[in-house]
Amino acid sequence: MLVASFVVGLAFAWKKVPIDTMVQEAVPDGLRGRVFAVYDFAYNLARLAAAAAAVPLIPTIGEAGSAALVGVLFLAWAPVLPRWLRRHPEILLRFYEGGRAEEWPRAIAWGGVEEPVKVLRSWRGERDGQRSIGFRLSLKDGTLLDVSRPEPGGTWRIEREIER
Repeated sequence: MLVASFVVGLAFAWKKVPIDTMVQEAVPDGLRGRVFAVYDFAYNLARLAAAAAAVPLIPTIGEAGSAALVGVLFLAWAPVLPRWLRRHPEILLRFYEGGRAEEWPRAIAWGGVEEPVKVLRSWRGERDGQRSIGFRLSLKDGTLLDVSRPEPGGTWRIEREIER
């Protein structure tokens, strides 16, 4: 039992550390504490749910059947994972308009937090027959974001993030 606990604990750390890193990179600083609180609660609740499912499952279909069921579930998840990892976070650029329409974003709404930005440069280009507009934005913490969207009226996406 002690060896099994060690192996399961080791596997848990190998899985949790990279996922924590991905969550930390994807969440703005202002929300990180709240997101990690909910995330850790859900992660630990999932472990408890798995244990609760294993208690009646192992006597019913046996250890080999339980391992086979977990393997089938992992195989079913395999095609979904690459698409899920390629998702881009939803961002919204705020253009505060005064007497005339402004062409420069003044803030970025990202992960539910609006943060002021400074535009370092802008560009218009064409890639694969699609015209786009882009900006290099500087955030308060020094991070640089290259954002772009297809014209006319596409959704904004982060092309590149440069941390200082």
